[in-house]
Amino acid sequence: MSAGPSVSVLFPMAEQGPRAGYKYRPFIDIGNDTLIEAAVRSFRPHLDAIKEFVFICLEEHEALHQVSQRIDAMFPELPHRVVRLAAPTRGPGATIVAAARQAQVLGEAIICDVDHALDVTPIFKAIRENHADAILPTWNLRGEDLKCWSVAAVSDGRVNGIAEKRLPEGTGEFVGVIGCSFVRSLGNVVEMFDVNVDTHMSNAFEKMIARGQVFRSVPIAEAEFFGEAKKLREARARRDVRVGTIFCDIDGVLVEHEDVPDFTKPLKPIAGSVERLREWADRGFEIVLITARDQAKEQLLRERLVEADVPFHRLVAGLPSGPRFLVNDRKPSAALVPQAVAFEVGRDQGISHLEIASAYPSIRRRFKGGSFAETLLIEDEEKLLVRKRVSKAGNLSLGYSRLKNQYRTMERFSRLSKKLVPALYGEHENSFEYSYDMEFLPNHRAIGDLPIDERHGALAKLLDIVGERVHGTRSPAPVSSGDWMHAHFASKIYPKLDAMQKHPRLGPLVSSAEVYIDGKTYPGLGALIAKAETIGLSALGPNFLCAVHGDLTFENILCNGDDVRVIDMDGSDYFDAPELDFGKLLQSVLTHYESWAHSDETLFDVLHGEQAVRKLRMPEPDAAMVKLCVDHWADVFVQHKDEVYRRGCFFMALHLIRMVPFRLNVSDDQACYALCHAIEWMSKSLEG
Repeated sequence: MSAGPSVSVLFPMAEQGPRAGYKYRPFIDIGNDTLIEAAVRSFRPHLDAIKEFVFICLEEHEALHQVSQRIDAMFPELPHRVVRLAAPTRGPGATIVAAARQAQVLGEAIICDVDHALDVTPIFKAIRENHADAILPTWNLRGEDLKCWSVAAVSDGRVNGIAEKRLPEGTGEFVGVIGCSFVRSLGNVVEMFDVNVDTHMSNAFEKMIARGQVFRSVPIAEAEFFGEAKKLREARARRDVRVGTIFCDIDGVLVEHEDVPDFTKPLKPIAGSVERLREWADRGFEIVLITARDQAKEQLLRERLVEADVPFHRLVAGLPSGPRFLVNDRKPSAALVPQAVAFEVGRDQGISHLEIASAYPSIRRRFKGGSFAETLLIEDEEKLLVRKRVSKAGNLSLGYSRLKNQYRTMERFSRLSKKLVPALYGEHENSFEYSYDMEFLPNHRAIGDLPIDERHGALAKLLDIVGERVHGTRSPAPVSSGDWMHAHFASKIYPKLDAMQKHPRLGPLVSSAEVYIDGKTYPGLGALIAKAETIGLSALGPNFLCAVHGDLTFENILCNGDDVRVIDMDGSDYFDAPELDFGKLLQSVLTHYESWAHSDETLFDVLHGEQAVRKLRMPEPDAAMVKLCVDHWADVFVQHKDEVYRRGCFFMALHLIRMVPFRLNVSDDQACYALCHAIEWMSKSLEG
């Protein structure tokens, strides 16, 4: 080793998970550290020999996980930099080569994976004491899976063969190579690495050994490995990280029930129960055994438990034999972690079938939106995912029931077409909240954020899919148009009108015979509804029912090239009026809903009584988008396009009326803006 700090330590962190959305491994928690902090900690005793730490990630990791910012916060006192690669490579070796070229790190280097921590002192000692071209830290493979290792053949401390996930050519002892290798010249490795063929560093090492370059083996005695879920749990347990407390009854749960316990006889463990309890203890749970057995004989019970090899940290005896209730508060610092969970099992059934999570997701981002439910980007042990959740406090029909229905509709759509919705990962429910999880699509964008030509293509693609798989699924029974419309108005429209009439700013726009919006005269909303009733609601209603999305706005349509997905289904029954989807989509196409509903600007210059002058003016609708929508629903309804357009505008106005109370939760301006659009477009639809 040359005088002064000379070794660059490279951490490749550009791995992509098996599928999009997997959690970013370097930032997985392990005790009070993350994996990358644990890996770097190994090198702190040798900072005098280290020139810099180089962390290698992808540009997409930087965007999703703020890698540079988090690395700076973790290691402010260490010389370091983050190298960001524009695109994924063929494999970990190719990642190192690309980063070395990009950052011009071509001298002495240690290439270290992030999924382990080891005593690196033997490596630095070997670097100082000999002039080998490379130093490979090695590990005894006894009990290890060969498919998880680079394998070296070592004779008299020299490596004479190396291969990936198989035994290499060469003589001597076969040992595993820990991913923390020193090379005298990283530039030499770069030259030997064929980016069109090679994937791992061992591919270049194999060529270098064949050319006679000297590779020395340094056995490592102390190391922790975090690459597998089981080893990660074991490492957390070694750090005495208490991930939670398990209160477990004894009789009938862990051991066979005795009506009259005999403390002189051995306990009879139920098959698998002691093993499951030990597994939980190893994963870091505090085990508290509880029992109604006589507290005066607690010491005898302890002796019997020890004899039966039952693991526990505490024992509470003498409790009543009746029901047990656990009450705990939801911690603001652990918003996603249920704090009171209960399992009830049949007598002598045991607990081997129970599953208890020891790692809980963390919130990475809160998505904006006016939804009744909270939408979060979260990380669990393996992946990034989207969670929608709602509290069970308050009005259950507006929260819990709606979100549960939304999940059911998502499930139904996934059966209609596997590529129409994100993958669903399941739902969760307890006394506190309800939630469901779905696939995170980081490369998808809302259709409204796409350039106009891409937007046309994406919408056309979506309408082709829903036309065949969704709107083509007709109700087998005939439906009365009038009955459907009267029920819809009674449950969805009239209650909103009653509430709006009582509001000081909304009321005049509803009750006045005429209103004035942007200098044009329209009937008030009440007068428009009366006109619709005169025409006959049955004439405006659906002629059939089918599967519908229910909330088909631009913000609920996600696109990535030809891949188009829909999310956040809402507001429809199992079979419902296809006009609902038409009206919702027109809400985005005609009123540019996403632009004004999420705007912080002042929406009106004048808003007084029946007078409204909008300050925020929307552009004219895109004619091609309107035509796409009308053409699609003309095929669905089998009607003339002019009639289809009027019908769509009418149902869009109904959606806007239903929206008013929810916009009112944002501001009076938002509610009045939605109401003005409803009046304007309903008037146009009834004129035709």
